[in-house]
Amino acid sequence: MAFCGKCGAQLEGNERFCRQCGHDLSAAGAAAAPVAAPFAPPPAAPFVAPPPQFYPAPGQIPIVTMPQPVPKSHGWIWGAIIVVGILYGLYYIGKNDQNQTQPGAAPQPAGTQPGGPNATLLRQQIFTSQWRVTNGDVQIYNQLWENRSTVAVASATAECDEVDQNGSVLAQKSIDLSDQTGGAVQPGHTLTFDPLDIGQAVQGLSKVNCGIVAVTPAQ
Repeated sequence: MAFCGKCGAQLEGNERFCRQCGHDLSAAGAAAAPVAAPFAPPPAAPFVAPPPQFYPAPGQIPIVTMPQPVPKSHGWIWGAIIVVGILYGLYYIGKNDQNQTQPGAAPQPAGTQPGGPNATLLRQQIFTSQWRVTNGDVQIYNQLWENRSTVAVASATAECDEVDQNGSVLAQKSIDLSDQTGGAVQPGHTLTFDPLDIGQAVQGLSKVNCGIVAVTPAQ
């Protein structure tokens, strides 16, 4: 593409004179016309080599140690179990002491072991009762005598022991159950009796144990 060297008008290339300004476009004039410089791309950035990669020496394998989880402590669970056990033990002791010091069911007298020719018959007699202190006297009530043997019992003797908190016998009272039955107690029969005062409550009384200690079979 050619241009006029004087006014810069675009030429078709075969003119003798410029149609814009009339400038002589002969070979001498055309030689003086400026020629557009070819387009040069911007210089490329210099190549930069990537940083060298690190590789472990042969035979050496890096080992990554994972943190071990810290075991959870269960100490509080054992502590709670111990506390509950202690509380239950205190409750049981307190409940047991309360049952011993308050009127209630009376077990067999301690220290009385069935013996003699009627030992088997004696072991087959069941006597239960409850006790209370009324006007300073010990009263047994809800008395129940059950003959679980196969023979009739003509007479029986019950014994009630007043004991302290240590189990020591403070006083004893014997009761002839025959006076309340009015006759022999047949096999399998169960008798109940009215409340009965057995004597003054002694100092230090904790509980009363009653049970049958002697029996005589009917002839």
